[in-house]
Amino acid sequence: MRKFVNAALVGATVALGLFAVWAGSPWSTATHIELIARLGLIALSLLIAGGGVYIARTPAFPAPLRRAWVFFLLGSLAAVAAESLRLLNLLPAVANPWPWLADVFFLLVYPLFLGGILALPYAPLKPEQRLVLFVDIIIVVLVGGIFLWQILVPGLVAQGLSGLPGVLAVAYPLADLLILAGLVTLLQQEVPTIERRVLLAFAAGMALTVLTDTLSVTGQAFGHPVAPAVLNLAWLVARWALLVTVTWQIKQSRFEDQETSSFSPLLRTNLIYGGVLLVVVLAVLALVNLARTDIILAGTLLGSRSLTLLVLLRQYFVLRENRRLTKALEHLAVTDALTGLANRRLFDETLAREVIRSQRYQRPFSLLLLDVNDFKRLNDQRGHQAGDQVLQSLASLIRAQLRASDFAARYGGDEFVIILPESDTAVARNVAEKLHAAISGVLALDNGPTVSIGRAAFQPKMTAAALLELADQDMYRAKAAQTQPPIAY
Repeated sequence: MRKFVNAALVGATVALGLFAVWAGSPWSTATHIELIARLGLIALSLLIAGGGVYIARTPAFPAPLRRAWVFFLLGSLAAVAAESLRLLNLLPAVANPWPWLADVFFLLVYPLFLGGILALPYAPLKPEQRLVLFVDIIIVVLVGGIFLWQILVPGLVAQGLSGLPGVLAVAYPLADLLILAGLVTLLQQEVPTIERRVLLAFAAGMALTVLTDTLSVTGQAFGHPVAPAVLNLAWLVARWALLVTVTWQIKQSRFEDQETSSFSPLLRTNLIYGGVLLVVVLAVLALVNLARTDIILAGTLLGSRSLTLLVLLRQYFVLRENRRLTKALEHLAVTDALTGLANRRLFDETLAREVIRSQRYQRPFSLLLLDVNDFKRLNDQRGHQAGDQVLQSLASLIRAQLRASDFAARYGGDEFVIILPESDTAVARNVAEKLHAAISGVLALDNGPTVSIGRAAFQPKMTAAALLELADQDMYRAKAAQTQPPIAY
């Protein structure tokens, strides 16, 4: 399946490039561009629907993700039906018997895709985060409503669009507001089981769809339609981005809960400023008409808007500094000051998350518990500063020996703990032996202490406390034997 989707994506990319070149050439006509674009949109939608069927029917994908792709699959099929009806309308032999049936299917695409967006497996939100998300969605809907009210609706009325044509002309921008609200939900939350590139490709495709719809309706409202080549190329690129999304989603092979601390929602801090800025721009456009009748009032309002923009800009910089300080404090809260490794608090959270991941996806992981032998005597004989240096050296050695996916923390005092994802008993034994040899080789150069390493592999239905207890018992067996890492089970 992966080879097929790769070939389909490469073919679609080449075809899109050829269409862009041909549509801009003097040999193309508006009718031919419309015909080829409809065929291309049908082909892309069928490929997306086929990928959706594969994802929805493959048990390896998480259940919430499969449910979301059922919505995207149905939306793609609705798009196929709509484009097919639009294609029939282009044929001379068809007398347009159902002029608005294609629009029914087009409008059906929007709630289906919104349902898919809302069905994605989001990470849980705290109450204050839900409030921020709700406010951001209201801002998007409000700004879009102002845009419709001040620009599109008067333009459509001036063009004499009423009845069903007028309703449809307004229905598309309203449907776009649904997708915009869904995109805010998507970009404001974390979806830890999905690669970020998949989410960004999907967001780009939907955002480009909204932008193209807006250009189309705006051109119609002002009596200056956008060139067919530009509109159709934009719609094709938007659909191609969705094909990229389904291709990357199919190629994703692992779905464990990924670490999301580095994820920065794209709109959480900037959306309110962008929304207010757009409102101000719309207000300035209104001032242009107002200035023709009352120059004093127009100047006063323009000055107040400029002051608002300056205050917003100042607050934006303050917010950026606050975010930087917040991240620094968050880092300090989960970092051991002496060794630079994670502290006990972050370890407990990570271990609990790893236990849930292992139980949910039946994936192995192991735990190593490392203890410095006779550490108290070291402190008594050489002083606490020497003891701190030993702990710092141990932390550096642990970081150097582990994989990027492994997690190391200072458990407390002279104990360190290591989480080894995707590692069974054999892998844990090899890592423990390698780590023990590296530590012994370095610390022995300065007549330093020895270490004991205990290990435990997670078993189904085991708790985090039980796993720690098992590793602790194994470490004390190694300490009592005063040997290299414990023998194999």
